[in-house]
Amino acid sequence: MKTILSVALSTAVIFFSCKKDKEADIVLPTVTTIPVSVTTSSEAMAGGEISNQGSAAVTARGVVWGTTANPTIDLTSKTSDGAGIGFFTSSITGLQPNTAYHVRAYATSSAGTAYGNDISFTTDAPVPKVYACGYDRSTGDDHASLWADGTGSFLASSSLKSYASSIAVSDAGDVYVVGWDFTGGIDNAKIWKNGVATVLSNSNSRANSVVISGSDVYVAGFIDNGSNYVATYWKNGTAIGLTDGIRTATASSIFVSGSDVYVAGYENSGSVDVACYWKNGAKVVLPNVTSGGKYSRANSIFVSGGDDVYVAGYQFNGTIEIAKYWKNGASIDLGTYSSRANSIFVSGGDVYVAGYEKGAAKYWKNGVETSFTATASYSAEAKSIFVSGSDVYVAVTEYGFPSGEKAKYFKNGVETILSTGDRSGAFGIVVK
Repeated sequence: MKTILSVALSTAVIFFSCKKDKEADIVLPTVTTIPVSVTTSSEAMAGGEISNQGSAAVTARGVVWGTTANPTIDLTSKTSDGAGIGFFTSSITGLQPNTAYHVRAYATSSAGTAYGNDISFTTDAPVPKVYACGYDRSTGDDHASLWADGTGSFLASSSLKSYASSIAVSDAGDVYVVGWDFTGGIDNAKIWKNGVATVLSNSNSRANSVVISGSDVYVAGFIDNGSNYVATYWKNGTAIGLTDGIRTATASSIFVSGSDVYVAGYENSGSVDVACYWKNGAKVVLPNVTSGGKYSRANSIFVSGGDDVYVAGYQFNGTIEIAKYWKNGASIDLGTYSSRANSIFVSGGDVYVAGYEKGAAKYWKNGVETSFTATASYSAEAKSIFVSGSDVYVAVTEYGFPSGEKAKYFKNGVETILSTGDRSGAFGIVVK
């Protein structure tokens, strides 16, 4: 009996000793995460070092990342960068701008997966792109054009005269441009989405302004009913008339605030054009003296703070046209000499209005003017203004440069020439 017990105990000692030795042989790799070295708004460069493979060869390695600490390969995105020990780097792509991330290096063997230390980083804010639209001359005619960061492309066929008047860019990066081309002896309102054209009306018509609200695309312009222009806007391609067509009227600009649709333009009173805007189809006449041939027009509209309505345009005072804007109907003159206001933008309580006065392109910030061009050998007109943070962008068409017309834009007063051709113009600008 003693002999049997001794044998059993010896066997147990040997069994547990072998099991303990076997467990001791299972060792995970040793991994260190190296710091993130390069980041942009959507990419980063990370990596790691595997200094010891452990008890088995490393069959997969890379980095894993996510928006919470200590990401794992089971839950978040990862890269795969070969096998073996040593240093490695990994390119991380598809990140969101201005977002905090966590990253860890990992190494996998038959023993399991080991992770390096958790490192956090934040991607850069997106670099805004400057989009401008207008026209450029090719094969002897003007053609609707789009410029992205100064690089131009034609939107319409080279066989058609065409113009692009306004531009908007969605959060998804889709670029919408509106304007018109000259087909069959008449103008035809059009919209281009990422360069693909859709006709809004095959009657004599123009599209003057575009805005995006959520997934809806709104366009303002006019359609000729055979006798007069009818102020019109389109929602997702469906035309909505704002006037009855008895007197001519035009929609020049559109803005959407919440569920409210604002459209600025003018309607003829029977003797003169009268600046106005429509809120959800209801007409609001902008106060002005319009008797005795004193006409007025509204060219641009912007709604700020939910219910403050700003409209830019001009009034003929009996002698000259005067640039102005209206805030909730109250009129503020901007120009002293012959002038027009073409575009308005409100940012942080500051009111920016672009236009021209006495032949010089300019914008007014809270009534204080900034000019871009002299009047000695050429003149210019600021057509559109956009404010991004502290940066002010203005689309300008310059005349006689030294001949013809020239499309350009200014960022904080520094010019970028958009076309080197003999005739071009910039009508719209947006930064996204």
